[in-house]
Amino acid sequence: MKQSNIFKKHHFVFLLSFAVLLVIFSLFSITVAAQNVTVSGVVNGSSGPLSGVSVSVKGSLKGTSTDNDGKYFISVSPDAVLVFTSVGYNKLEETVKGKSVINITLTVSSSSLEQVVVIGYGTQRKKDVTGSSSSIKGADLINIPTLTATQAIQGKVAGVQITSSGAPGSAPNVRIRGVGSILGGADPLYVVDGI
Repeated sequence: MKQSNIFKKHHFVFLLSFAVLLVIFSLFSITVAAQNVTVSGVVNGSSGPLSGVSVSVKGSLKGTSTDNDGKYFISVSPDAVLVFTSVGYNKLEETVKGKSVINITLTVSSSSLEQVVVIGYGTQRKKDVTGSSSSIKGADLINIPTLTATQAIQGKVAGVQITSSGAPGSAPNVRIRGVGSILGGADPLYVVDGI
């Protein structure tokens, strides 16, 4: 009989301790969640909203990008610093300071865009590129009667071969300086308007 009373007391103490810990952890998680604020806003350029602008938290890997209307949403701490970057625009840093709406306007970079080459997922100054690079202006392609952009660049860039299987709706094969590639694939990476 005494053993069952002792067991009941220990069981009660255990359940009470568990309940207290559960309440403490719940309050802690609510406090942590309350410390973050959701920041939203619109990123504009000189001609209106900008899509694809990188919005990141300085000093961390957390980030997002703007949608087609230039809008973004991100959950950060109230004292975080947001960094806005986009190819061709000056980087801008903005401290949250507890604000929930931050609208910004990026300014066009003063360096000439023709001197910047997009390489994979970044940019590099044209004079630092060790390989060859070519570009074709849209004005040169606009008067060519073709169905696709790849057909329009055929014969315009040295070392680029464009072939078509002839099947309706099939994508043309684009080979740059042969079929070999250090990336393991022969298909090129297309970058249109920085995306």
